[in-house]
Amino acid sequence: ILSRENDGQLVTSLIDYRHGINDGYSVSQFAREGTVRFQLRPGLTDERMVNAGDTIGSMYSSETEEQLTELTAELAVARAALVAGRAGEKESLVREARKNLEFAEIDATRQQSVYARMQELFAKDLVSREEFEAVESETDLKNLQVEIAGAQLQTATSGENPENLQLLRTNIDALQKRIEVIKKRQESFSIVSPITGIISKTYSPDTLLVISDTSEYVAVIPIRRTDCTVVAIGQKTRLASDGGTATIDAEIIEMDNNLQSLNDQQVVLAVAGITDTNSRSIQGMMLNCRIECCPMTPLQYLKRILYSLLV
Repeated sequence: ILSRENDGQLVTSLIDYRHGINDGYSVSQFAREGTVRFQLRPGLTDERMVNAGDTIGSMYSSETEEQLTELTAELAVARAALVAGRAGEKESLVREARKNLEFAEIDATRQQSVYARMQELFAKDLVSREEFEAVESETDLKNLQVEIAGAQLQTATSGENPENLQLLRTNIDALQKRIEVIKKRQESFSIVSPITGIISKTYSPDTLLVISDTSEYVAVIPIRRTDCTVVAIGQKTRLASDGGTATIDAEIIEMDNNLQSLNDQQVVLAVAGITDTNSRSIQGMMLNCRIECCPMTPLQYLKRILYSLLV
């Protein structure tokens, strides 16, 4: 089950109905700043069938994208500084760096004009936030490119001593590690299916997706406390709809030891395994159930009735 919490968290739960446990639970917390958007994989609902390991959907975070862009730009600056520091005395590199700076400044000036116009349109609600943030990110990138070109020119004209070159190498290694961490975080934004199954219909605004494993079906059967002593694992069970036109055979595979209350009665839950391939048609239905127990003598039967009346 993939669901959305009120605070924006995505929660995935893996329910094991055979053993009556929550077999897996995870929470994906995303940054609150910027734009956060989750999207199911295109065409997922049309496929109906999902395999284990398939990507269900992905989350986009503008803050993470901005961090990655900034770090990538800083890495480019550091690498450019290292290259220029090694050959600062070459006049050809100086001329090339100066031209790159002039081009970057002209490009940034043009982008700044586009950004100013976009600000006016956004203030008048004539463009969406996504379009405005895209232009804003592009403007930041152009400004970073100016800084990169400036750093290249500075190092090309001055050169670096061995100590500074080693410092640049250390900074490059640190930036590469930070970029790897963010990329791994981006990979965690993709949610994959832990099981193979079919996609069940859901019309809840909070439940985004439900995948059901169809390799085996189970029936959860409430047993009255007075009857639980005669029900055991391995006993045959027959399920039937109210009309009784179709029946499905099953077998008790699990018995709970804890008492629960159902319709003002104390019951114990039993789980019956179903191997009939036609059981998909009754998935989620309330059915009549008959369990074949061991024979008993008339005296045992009478005691059982008296005990049920007393309890």
